[in-house]
Amino acid sequence: MDNITHSIKEGCGNPMCNNAYCKSNPEHSSISENEMGDFVVLTAINEYKECCKFITPKQIYSMTPNDVFQLPIEAYLNDNSLKASFRDFPDNCSSRPKGFEYINHQSIFLFMNFLFNVSNPETIKKVFNSISLVQPEQRVLFLCVPYQTKYHNYYGALFKLITENPINKEVIHQFLCQMSPEHLRQVHFLVHSFLDEMFKQGSVQRSNKYPFMIYALRLFKILYEMNIANEFIDYKSFYVYSINIKREWSDDFDLFFKNKEGLLSYSFIIELYTRVLVVHEENRCEQQLTLSGAIQNNFFELFSPYLELRIDRDNLLLSSLNSLVNKRPIDLKKELKIKFIGEVGVDQGGVSKEWFSLIVKELFKVDFGMFTYNNKTRQFWFCSFADDLQDFKLIGIVLGLAIYNNIILDISFPSILYKKLLDIPLTFDDYNILDPEVYNSLMQLKEMSKVDDVSSLQLTFEAVQNYFDENRSYELIPGGRDIIVTNQNLQLYLDRYADFYCTSSVQKQFDAFKQGFRQVVSSPLLLSMRPEELELVICGTKEYDFDALERNAKYKDYTPNSPQIKYFWEIAKSLTLEQKKKLLIFVTSNDRVPVGGLGNLIFFIDRYGDPEKFPTASTCFNALHLPPYENKEIMKEKLLFAIENAVGFGLA
Repeated sequence: MDNITHSIKEGCGNPMCNNAYCKSNPEHSSISENEMGDFVVLTAINEYKECCKFITPKQIYSMTPNDVFQLPIEAYLNDNSLKASFRDFPDNCSSRPKGFEYINHQSIFLFMNFLFNVSNPETIKKVFNSISLVQPEQRVLFLCVPYQTKYHNYYGALFKLITENPINKEVIHQFLCQMSPEHLRQVHFLVHSFLDEMFKQGSVQRSNKYPFMIYALRLFKILYEMNIANEFIDYKSFYVYSINIKREWSDDFDLFFKNKEGLLSYSFIIELYTRVLVVHEENRCEQQLTLSGAIQNNFFELFSPYLELRIDRDNLLLSSLNSLVNKRPIDLKKELKIKFIGEVGVDQGGVSKEWFSLIVKELFKVDFGMFTYNNKTRQFWFCSFADDLQDFKLIGIVLGLAIYNNIILDISFPSILYKKLLDIPLTFDDYNILDPEVYNSLMQLKEMSKVDDVSSLQLTFEAVQNYFDENRSYELIPGGRDIIVTNQNLQLYLDRYADFYCTSSVQKQFDAFKQGFRQVVSSPLLLSMRPEELELVICGTKEYDFDALERNAKYKDYTPNSPQIKYFWEIAKSLTLEQKKKLLIFVTSNDRVPVGGLGNLIFFIDRYGDPEKFPTASTCFNALHLPPYENKEIMKEKLLFAIENAVGFGLA
C-alpha cells in the first residue's frame, strides 16, 4: 500500500507511465485526500499494479558493474520499461515524450556494455529472447549492444527483428540520426563485425542460404547512406575484407540479374579491387548469355569474343570514332583488339595500351581545343567553346573501354566530373575543386557581407569567359546584367556562378561525354560507386609501394633469391618517385598504379639478353627482360639508362 500511496502522491517519475492512479501519468485521475484511504485499500485488494521499472541515465552513470549484475534484468526489458528508460526527462514533464525525445544514447551504450560484460550467457540469452516481445519501435535500442564473438549467432536474429518491418526503416533512421559520430561508429562496428565474422566462417558462400545476411546489410545500408550525407567514418570502413573473390558468385549473379535482393545489391561492402573483378565476372556472364543466344539463333559464325578495331594511325580520332560510335553496348564491353592499318603485329595487350595512350594524348592537347588546363590544380575541364560533340562522346567511350580492359588512364579531371557521371548533385563548395582561386575570392565576398554591403562593389549577375583574347559575358539569371549583387541575393549569385562554370556553360560537352561513357558503362556495380572509387578505377592510385610489387612478382630463369633479383629490388626501392614512375612506364607502358595497389599488378622478370646489353621490356606482358649482370653497380647504370631513354627500348 505504501507503493500505491507514493504513486498517487509523488508519482513514479515516468511521464510515460500507464497506471491510471500514478501522478506521473499525464492522464492520471486526481484523488482527494478524503478518498485516498479507501482507494488505496480497494486498489491493493482488487487490482494492484506496480508501476513499470525504468532506469534513468543518472542512475546508470552512478552504477558499478556489480550493481548491474544484481538487477532483475527481465523487469527492465519489457516494452513499457524500455519506453521510459534511458531518457533525461525535464523536471515537471507534463506530456508523454514522442519518439526518442529526451533519449540519452550514452546511457544506453553504457548500460548494454555493463550488461554484456558482467552477465552470464544464460542472462544474455534471455536478453536476446526478450527482444521479440518488445514493440518494433523499441527494438532499435538494442543496436547499442556490444559485439562479442561468442554471441555471434544471436545478432542475426536481432537484425532481423529490427529491420524486418519496412516501416521500421524510418524508426531506425530517426534513432540513429540523434546519435553522435562516436556512437554511430559503435553501431557500425557491431554490424561490420557481424558481417565480417559471417564471411570468415564461410557460412554465406551462397546468399540465399543465409537470410540473416540481408537483414544485417539493410541496416548497414542505412548507416552507409547516413555517412554519405554526414561523414562519421571513412567510407572504406564499410568494406568487409573477408568477402573472398573465390566465393561461389553464381547465386549472387542469379539474384542480381533478376533484380532480387542479394549481396550485390549492397556492393558498397565489397572492397574496390574485388568489386572490379566482380564487374568483369558480371561482364563475362553477360557475354556468355549473348553467345548462348547467338548459338540458339544460328548466328554463332557472326559472333566474336573481341571488340576488333581497325585504326588508321594517320587519322587516329576519326577512324577511332567511326569504329566505335555505332557499336552495341554489349560489344563495347568485349576485350579490345587493335589493328593499326598497314602495320604488322598481333595485339596481345601492348597495341591496345598504345592506342589508349595515343588517343588520350591527342584529345587532351590544349591546342586541340576540347579541354582547358588549370596550371595550379593541374587538371583539365571541358572547354565551353568546343563544338565537336562527337569527340567528347569518343573520350567518354574511351573511359568506359579502359575500365573493361583493365587500362589505367593518364588523365586528370577534378573529382566533380565523377560526381556528375554518377548523377550526384553539386553544391557551391564543389566549385572549390574546379577553381580554388576563384572560389576563395567568392568566399571573401561572403565574409565581406557579414560586415559590409557587397552592393558597393557594383557586381552584377554575370560571368565572363575569355575566348581567343575576347571577353564574353553571360547572364547568370534572366536580366542579370542589370541586377546588382547585394547581401540579400549574394547566395543566389554564388550558387549560379558556381553552377555556370561547373555545369551550365559546359552542359552540351559534358552530356556528349556522359553519353559515350554510359554507352559502355551501365552496370549498377559501377554506377553505385562513390566518386572517389570511380576515379580510382579509371585513373589508379598514387601509392608506389614497391614492397607490394616485389611480393607479387613472377620470375623466369630467376628465383627470388637470385643475386640479380636481389640487386634489382634494392635498386628499384632506392629510386626517386619520378624514376619509379619511369620504371613502370618502361615495363608496363603506364606509370599509374591500378586499383588495389602494385601488389595487384602483374609484373614479370625473366633472364634474357647479354650482360653487355641494356634491359628491355615487353609491355604486352608487363615483362622486364633483365640480363644477368655480375654486380649491382653495373645493373643500376644499365637500368637507369634504359628507363631514362625508354623510347625505342620497349618491345610491344
